[in-house]
Amino acid sequence: NKKMNVRLAAQTISSSVADVIDFLRHSGNKDFQGSEATCEFLRIFDRLFDMMNARNSFGKNYKAPVRKENLKLFKEIFDSSVSYISSLKVNDVPVLRCNRKTFALGFILDASSFVYLANDLFSMPTYSLHYFLPYKCSQNNLELYFSCIRNQGSWNDNPNCLQFKWALRKLLFKNKICASVNANCIIDTSNLPAIFKFQNQKHVSNVKKNTEDIKQLNDLTEMLDNIELSMFVQNILHYIGGYVVHKLASQITCMHCINMILA
Repeated sequence: NKKMNVRLAAQTISSSVADVIDFLRHSGNKDFQGSEATCEFLRIFDRLFDMMNARNSFGKNYKAPVRKENLKLFKEIFDSSVSYISSLKVNDVPVLRCNRKTFALGFILDASSFVYLANDLFSMPTYSLHYFLPYKCSQNNLELYFSCIRNQGSWNDNPNCLQFKWALRKLLFKNKICASVNANCIIDTSNLPAIFKFQNQKHVSNVKKNTEDIKQLNDLTEMLDNIELSMFVQNILHYIGGYVVHKLASQITCMHCINMILA
């Protein structure tokens, strides 16, 4: 399964694995002596993978989107990574000349293309972008889209023009990409608003049901005040509550609000 291979590669070629190897080498483990080059390889490709798969506009560090402010930094990292990949050798043969050169060429071409594409998008005279998400250039979205088109035809995975038109119309109205579980790509979990919104009788009944659920939730909350908890459960709740308060305190700037949640 190609999807599992991608997940395995993302876990193996990562900075966390490089940190573990560094720890074992510094601890005196003989099996990991002389592994500095391996750690450098893992960190460089992990950094490239994060930069080329930035999908969140609020991402930070290497997962941040490309902006005008950090485009120069991205270009410097891409240039140094391209130089490193070009210097790799397999059995004294440059990696760009061996039989398994596809991955090296792919990273080099992508790194160069992203920089040029970002420059064009940021310098458009009519409408320039504020940021650029490299993940949106991935072919995963296209593969997931055609997977949805095939699902609309059930057993017919080769639709004609009319069938494609109605399948596309259905996806536009529904605006929810749900690819097959057997697809090769990991589904993009970002939420998009529907293109067309309809409110029917079923929707009205759902609103009433939600109101009833809220009333039932309030009743359950009042019942919890009269329940005696064991010492074990109390410790768990204190731990969870402390974690939530710690996260909130790091995000809030109002000192009065911080004192209120810590009281």
